[in-house]
Amino acid sequence: MSTKITTIRDTFKTLVAAALGSSYTQVPNPYSPELNNQIMLAQGWGIAVGPAQKVDLELCEMGYERNFNVILVRLNTAPIHDIVTKEAIELALLEDFQTIRKSVERDNNTLSGNAIKTDYIADSGIEFLQDIESQQKFFSINITFSVLYQESIA
Repeated sequence: MSTKITTIRDTFKTLVAAALGSSYTQVPNPYSPELNNQIMLAQGWGIAVGPAQKVDLELCEMGYERNFNVILVRLNTAPIHDIVTKEAIELALLEDFQTIRKSVERDNNTLSGNAIKTDYIADSGIEFLQDIESQQKFFSINITFSVLYQESIA
């Protein structure tokens, strides 16, 4: 039997995968994206489960608020002085970020009715990653969503 939190995570995973389509690959390690296989990082995504806290919802009702981090990674194929290609990759990453944010909002911020609300909180901005062994370079963005939900104690 799955609990609300696992249902929410699975719904989030389905929503992100559908929003990005088949051009993206889910990475096995969203907590340290640079440790994933380079093929997966060419256009990779993952969901990392963040911290949570107990929240008073109303009189005699308790809820939980948990952060989920969606990581997006794109291979940087630009030569060192090729600003046009580098900026095109960065802009594509930003568009993918907007696609995910809008998908959550189109879902009425409830993750198919499993959450009370889901809010975009912040993002890391575009970050630079490099695989030490292969010397391949990547751009990434880490998007934080806060999910408020109620879990049955039964």
